[in-house]
Amino acid sequence: LKNGAAMFENSVAGSGCVVGEGASIKPNILVWPGKIIGAGADVTSNVKYGSVKAEYLGENGISEKSGARLNAETCVRLGAAVGSSVKKIGIATDGSKSAKVMQLAVMSGLAGAGSAVTDFGEAFEAQLNFLVNFCGLDSGIFISGGDGREIKICGEGGLSITRGFERAVENAMAKCEFREASENEITEISEMASVKQLYMQELLKQAVSGLQGVGAVFECENEGIKTILTNCALRLGACENSDLIFKIDATGTMLSAVYAGESYDHEKLLAVCCDSDMKNGRNIAVPYDAPAFLDSLAESRGRKVYRYLTTPADDADSAARSLAAKQVYVRDGLFLAIKLLSIMKERECTLDRLAAELPEKYIVRKTVIINFAPSGLSSVIGEESVRSKNDYEGIRLIKRKGKLLVVPERSGRAVRILAEADTMEAAQELCADIEELIGSAGEQ
Repeated sequence: LKNGAAMFENSVAGSGCVVGEGASIKPNILVWPGKIIGAGADVTSNVKYGSVKAEYLGENGISEKSGARLNAETCVRLGAAVGSSVKKIGIATDGSKSAKVMQLAVMSGLAGAGSAVTDFGEAFEAQLNFLVNFCGLDSGIFISGGDGREIKICGEGGLSITRGFERAVENAMAKCEFREASENEITEISEMASVKQLYMQELLKQAVSGLQGVGAVFECENEGIKTILTNCALRLGACENSDLIFKIDATGTMLSAVYAGESYDHEKLLAVCCDSDMKNGRNIAVPYDAPAFLDSLAESRGRKVYRYLTTPADDADSAARSLAAKQVYVRDGLFLAIKLLSIMKERECTLDRLAAELPEKYIVRKTVIINFAPSGLSSVIGEESVRSKNDYEGIRLIKRKGKLLVVPERSGRAVRILAEADTMEAAQELCADIEELIGSAGEQ
């Protein structure tokens, strides 16, 4: 039993077990020999197979890939923990059988804690985020089933949750302390799968003048996303154009393109749309880790870039979040695709010409595992930079070759690196240099 670990009445740990720091084995629980209970884990059911890790919210919510056990009991506890903090919440699944079973358990916990639950049925992640924002809900939960079970949580406006919300959920789950609603407080779960038609209506509004004369081919492993985009383009009068291929990820959040053999990543496509808005006199709101060149671009257009944080500790980014709620294309790949086609029609030009108007910048992103506390990150890489500064989130570094942003993940076990330079080779070198520094620090 490591420091702060607790075992309650009639609980038993077999020979060779390790119960990590701050972990808790509840009464009457049996842990089979040789099992590992991770630091901070709260064990409420017998452990016979595998190991148990604390059910902390990571970058993507709670996932079995990170060691969490997303069984019915965990889902009920998560629902109760979230429901203890929010009043109105929407929920959706990827349509798999296991996701639907998990959804029932999560909704039970939510309703039992007094939350008003809206069931949007089968959807994709970006669509749920849109509906949470459009319907004015406090939060949203998206459940993925199959081999990689995962539960993602978004906050108000369909954006990332705050640090306070995150801690409230984690503390409630760790202590098994949830709000218990009275009979009068419990409300019926609202089934609103039909409200997803609003998503299509708003998508069509991204091209108010139609898309006659322009078009693209859409590719996505999620057939639902591909169908929505194809139908939307047809209704807007788009033509067939196999020269332009839009590729959307299965969550509906990320977009890339291929035109005339040239590839365009999500950052480049986002910058095209942001530049168009700024030319039309509008400020923009982007995630904190969006490319830094957008700031200089905004300055040249006489506009401003607002950045919202991944997990804000306070309301310092409230202005950015308020604006971001109105600019769905920034975090939705489908909205971004239709908006790009609309810009091409209005400007009567191709994607390569639009991209050529932007500064020539190359972006490299990488996630690196760390073996030290994130609080020591500045001492590891700060002195090596030409100039560094701690902003609201992570550390920004300005090097001779380009710029870097290093942000610790929520779990504290990894950092995200974004390198930005005038050439791909320089961006890759910047990323590799920081990765080497971080790796060397972990070996000490």
